[in-house]
Amino acid sequence: MWFDPYPRHRPMSLSPVTPRRVYRASVAVLLTVAAIGCSRLEGRFAPITSGKLPPATSPRAARLAFSPTSGPVERVRTTPAALLSGETPSDVAALKRPPGRLSLTPGSPLPATHRRWIDSTMRSLTLRQRVAQMVMVWVLGDYTNAAEPTYAKLAEQVSKEGIGGLVMSLGSPIEVAAKVNSLQKLARVPLLVASDVEPGLGRLEGGVFVTSAYAAGSATVLPSNMAIGAAANDSLAEVMGYITGRESRAVGIHMAFAPVVDVNNNPANPVINTRSFGENATQVASLSAAFVRGLQAAGVAATAKHFPGHGDTDVDSHLGLPVIAASRTRLDSVELVPFRSAIGAGAAGMMTAHIALPSAYGDDTPATLSSRVMQGLLRDTLGFRGVTVTDAMTMDGITKGYGVEESTVKSVLAGDDIILMPPDAARAIDAIVQAVRAGRISAAHIDRSVRRILELKLRTGAVAQPIVSLDSLRAIVAAPSH
Repeated sequence: MWFDPYPRHRPMSLSPVTPRRVYRASVAVLLTVAAIGCSRLEGRFAPITSGKLPPATSPRAARLAFSPTSGPVERVRTTPAALLSGETPSDVAALKRPPGRLSLTPGSPLPATHRRWIDSTMRSLTLRQRVAQMVMVWVLGDYTNAAEPTYAKLAEQVSKEGIGGLVMSLGSPIEVAAKVNSLQKLARVPLLVASDVEPGLGRLEGGVFVTSAYAAGSATVLPSNMAIGAAANDSLAEVMGYITGRESRAVGIHMAFAPVVDVNNNPANPVINTRSFGENATQVASLSAAFVRGLQAAGVAATAKHFPGHGDTDVDSHLGLPVIAASRTRLDSVELVPFRSAIGAGAAGMMTAHIALPSAYGDDTPATLSSRVMQGLLRDTLGFRGVTVTDAMTMDGITKGYGVEESTVKSVLAGDDIILMPPDAARAIDAIVQAVRAGRISAAHIDRSVRRILELKLRTGAVAQPIVSLDSLRAIVAAPSH
C-alpha cells in the first residue's frame, strides 16, 4: 500500500491513538515538510526521485510515493509541463493526449489547460531562452557515443543553449528514435523534431554494407510526388501522407517538411523536379491538400514548401539565389494556387524559399528575408496563421549574400518563426537577442513566434509524449500494410 505525502484534508478521526498511527502520522508530516521545502525551488514543484533532486535540465517530473519497506519511490510520472509551469495535476493530465488528438489546424480551439501551459512556460523563459526556442539544428540520425564531439555539442545546445528543435537527417529508424529520445531527456522544454520526409520516412535508412550488400534497414519507401501526380489520385496522396505521418511519429518526428507544393513549370528545374506533384497548378493543389489531410490525421504537422513557389527556376538554391521572373499576377494564378489549397486543408507549417522575385516585388531580396512576402503576402493576404520555417540557412541562396548574424536578424524581421540550421546556432541566438536589446526587433515580435512554436509543440504531442517507444516503433515503421 502506497502512502500519499500530499493527502487531501480528511475529517478528524476519533479512533484511539496507537504507536502505529503515531509512526504513520510522523512520517506523513516529515515527508510533507520535505516536499514543501523542495517545491520552493523557483516557486515550482520540482521532481523528487529517491530522495534526490535531478538536474535542473531534467524533463521529468514525478510525485513521491512512500513504501514503509523500500522508502521513497517514483509513483506517477508527468510531463515536462509540470516542471516548467507549476500546473495542477489535473492540468498536467489534460495535456497527456495521444498525438493528433488536438487539431493541428492553426487557429483551431486550444483547451484552457494548454493555453495556461503556454503562458506559464513563457513566464519561465528569459529573453535568450525564448529566442533559442526559434532555432532548429541539424542532427544526423546515426549511432554516436555520448562522449563523441558532435553528440556532445548537440547535448550542450539542447541542455545549455535551450534550442527549440531538431531536424533529423539520414539514419536507420531505430537509431533516429534512440537519438531523439536521448536529446529529449536533456531538454527543459520538449523539443520540436522535424525532418524532410518526402517522399515518406523511407529516406531515413541505414547504410549498406558493400561487401555483403546488406542494408541496415529503412522505413517504408514511397513513390515520388511526381509519380502520385501521374496517377492523379487524391486518395493515394492522402494515404501516402498518412503513412508518412504514422511512421514519422513512431520515431519521434512531430513536423514533416512536406509536402512540396511547388508547381514544376520549368523542365530545367534542377532541385524541385520529381519532388513536385506536377506542372498543373490545380492538380498540384488538390494532391497537396490531400497529402496534408493524411499527414495531419496521423498527428504530424504538415509544412508546405517552398513559399511562394520554387518551381519556375533553373538554379538550385543550395548553390545560388534563383530569380523567379513571374509577375505578381502570375504568382496569383499559378504558384500560389497550391499554397492556398494547403492552407485551406489546415497545414500547420510553411517553409520559405530562398528565391528572389524582382518582377513581383522590385528587388532581389530573398523571399525568406522579405517581410512583404512572409508577412504581407503569406499572413496578411493568404491568411496563414501557423508556424513559418526558413529553408536551411546554410544554403548558398542565403549565405552568399548575408552573414550569419544579418541573415538571422533579417529572417526574424521578415516574419519567420523558426530559423532552420543556422551555420552557428549560438551566434544566431546572440544576434537576435542583441537586435531586441537595440530596439531593432520588438520583444513582442519574439513572443508571438515563440507562442506559435509552443502551441505547435502542444498540438503535435511533443509536450505530452516527447519520448517514443522503441518497441512500438518496430510494429509501425515499414509495416507490411504500408
